Amino acid sequence: MPELPEVETLARALRPHAIGARLTSVIVDGHAHWTQATDLAGGRVLGVRRIGKHLLIDCDGDATLDLHLGMSGAVRVGAAAPQAREPLRTHERLRLLLRRGQERAVVSLVDPRGFGHAHVGARDAEGAVALPALQAMGPDALEAWTAAQLVADADGRRAPIKALLLDQHRVAGIGNYVADEALFAAGVRPGRAAGSLRRPALQRLHAAVLDVLHQSIAAGGASLRDYGHVDGGPGAMQWQLRAYGRAGLPCMVCGHTLQRSVVAGRGTTSCPHCQR
Repeated sequence: MPELPEVETLARALRPHAIGARLTSVIVDGHAHWTQATDLAGGRVLGVRRIGKHLLIDCDGDATLDLHLGMSGAVRVGAAAPQAREPLRTHERLRLLLRRGQERAVVSLVDPRGFGHAHVGARDAEGAVALPALQAMGPDALEAWTAAQLVADADGRRAPIKALLLDQHRVAGIGNYVADEALFAAGVRPGRAAGSLRRPALQRLHAAVLDVLHQSIAAGGASLRDYGHVDGGPGAMQWQLRAYGRAGLPCMVCGHTLQRSVVAGRGTTSCPHCQR
């Protein structure tokens, strides 16, 4: 699933094409996951932003389009051409046709597994969107989450610390690879009870999460499976991973063999020597 860095990369790449443009047409595949997007046809795009793993397109009239990429979604941007109005291609779920002056662009959301969605909600003056999925999220990991919140959330919890990081109601945007990398960098065992960690370890983990997020955004995200940039090119973070997906290989720090386990229902890689 695309995580915070991938969605942030897409949002940054989409802004130059979308902001100020008019949605001349919205084409969807007919599935209920996507049909709400058609309500925005004719509107103008005021902004493109991200909250957690959600890509938000703010339009005039206080309406916001919430795009979630599901397990395998990707956003593609190209120059609008006559064929842009042709039927959707295989796995293409949503197509936005944009016009700004003489400039035209087509934005497509391709989702092979079909677990993504597009919802439209009303936006208040502070930018909050009246959609249950967004209202239930915790603070954004990159923009609003603090070490103090992590310490408070961990207090007394028997659940694994990795489960806490992945809980979108506690903190929004952290996924499997970011969690594995941050836990490795902080020297924290993924399966350890969150409540057993002292404040310095939790502060170190919070800093590690932010470091991994910034590093991944700078690398354009991680192309682990389906994710790619708006032009189809890959991210580069996958070449910088030190834990995630490396089970059975030597630890880059100590040389011990990295081990695979299942924590919070997710495949997890950690070092038995470096992570305590």
